[in-house]
Amino acid sequence: EIIHVLEKKNTTLDQVVATRKDDVGIDEELSNTSEQKRDELVQDLQYEVQAKDETIANLKRQVQTVIEITSITAEKAKLEILQVRKDCKQLVQTSRATWDNEERQMQAKHAEEIVKIGAKVKGRTTTPSSLVQPVTPKNQRKRTF
Repeated sequence: EIIHVLEKKNTTLDQVVATRKDDVGIDEELSNTSEQKRDELVQDLQYEVQAKDETIANLKRQVQTVIEITSITAEKAKLEILQVRKDCKQLVQTSRATWDNEERQMQAKHAEEIVKIGAKVKGRTTTPSSLVQPVTPKNQRKRTF
């Protein structure tokens, strides 16, 4: 069949062999070219991978920086919250002390007025200090907020 096809095309066996050799040369050239292109593609891909690795490393550094800044900010916020709590406790204690002090003063004024009224009723004009009971922690009321 091959010989029949060749006869129809007016080609000889020598021409077919020569054509085949040219095809093999082209195949070798193409394979060399494809190897060269493959090497170039591999090198290009290696550059891209290296660039992406550098980008990833930069992003990791940026994330680490953000984490550190966030940690510092959180620590500062925690310290500020603790200070505010401390200030609030101090304010509550001061308010309680002020309240207790005002209550003691009011009780002392009331006691003094009662003694004065009692002295007027009995005919005395001055209030002896022995009649005024001092307010002590035992006899004062405790206030809770």
